[in-house]
Amino acid sequence: PTWDADFAAKRLYQTDATLQQATLDRWGPRIAKLDECGRMVDVDREALAEVVFSSPDELVWLEAQVHPA
Repeated sequence: PTWDADFAAKRLYQTDATLQQATLDRWGPRIAKLDECGRMVDVDREALAEVVFSSPDELVWLEAQVHPA
């Protein structure tokens, strides 16, 4: 058996309300996929990649949220 880290991260963004709120607080709705009520249901991976891969500090912040010590 193998563990799919990409799948696990995707599920985390879809189900972890704390992570969703933290990313919304940090970067606003530009990185979010919202439902018809305006609630975040997933992250826009392309938009998130633009943010975190253009700034090492933002990537460090995100990694600390996804992989807390």
